[in-house]
Amino acid sequence: MPDMDPLGPPLCPSWCNVDHQVSFWSDELHLSEVLTVPGLVLEKDRADDGSLHRRPADRTLNVCLYQHPEDQQPWISFGTEEELGMELSLETAERFAEALAKLINRAR
Repeated sequence: MPDMDPLGPPLCPSWCNVDHQVSFWSDELHLSEVLTVPGLVLEKDRADDGSLHRRPADRTLNVCLYQHPEDQQPWISFGTEEELGMELSLETAERFAEALAKLINRAR
């Protein structure tokens, strides 16, 4: 949780990239830089006949930290420009990264 200033809003965490003096979000939200990961995703949709169409598509994944003042910890948010993703706790993101690494190692 960000340190508290007894005379004002919470102090910014070291990872926050928001200029709270001019930002639309003011003191409501702390947001890190957005990291972009170019990648390939599998898009799926149903045709009129009900068959499932699957095709690879180039997408850029966006990943960042964010924290609202009432949050006890930051969240890791990820998704694409086209789709909102998920917000994970730091602990969940660590477990997810470990699971991904295991599956990647198995597949290679």
